[in-house]
Amino acid sequence: MTNQAHSIICEIKNVCTEYGPVVIHQNLNLQIYAGEVMALVGGSGSGKTTLLRHIVGLTTPSKGEILLFGQNLHTMERVKQQRLMNRFGMLFQQGALFSALSVYDNIAFPLRELKQFDESTIEKLVMHKLALVELEPHHGELLPAQLSGGQRRLCRHTAPIAVPALRNRSPHDTPEPPAFLSCGNAAPLNAPGGRPALGLCRT
Repeated sequence: MTNQAHSIICEIKNVCTEYGPVVIHQNLNLQIYAGEVMALVGGSGSGKTTLLRHIVGLTTPSKGEILLFGQNLHTMERVKQQRLMNRFGMLFQQGALFSALSVYDNIAFPLRELKQFDESTIEKLVMHKLALVELEPHHGELLPAQLSGGQRRLCRHTAPIAVPALRNRSPHDTPEPPAFLSCGNAAPLNAPGGRPALGLCRT
């Protein structure tokens, strides 16, 4: 990858996580680049979820720092922190869809929460996201329970992602925000020529 130094979206520097005498992470270092797929693989209690919570700002590591788009989420003031958090999203392991809302409104929900788009723009973005996962516009009128299991899985890959603001984008912003996933099986994730999955093991 060329110009990697200019496309790092997440950098973990000497991160340590300790809960009393229990050490979860010790001097952990990692760089994730724009357009890259990274998996965290490890047994129960090895620190996968804890690291994800550090990355998205829900918890703070005992030592070290985590930079998102070159900024430390844990040390900035709340307003700037919220703006930075609008640039990424999370996919939940289970459906995490609002059962009382239509598929359309599930996908539109995070876009409306950003309060940066009018309804016309939101409609275009929802239709675009449906098309990305090969769902038809009429699927947007249905409730999650009216979809097949496969269609619900496709829908949940669009709904939880908050689209970054279309204005004031940096040259290194990606069309979709990075999604941080926690996976338990590395076998299907090692693409030819790609970086191996990061393994977390408790010792």
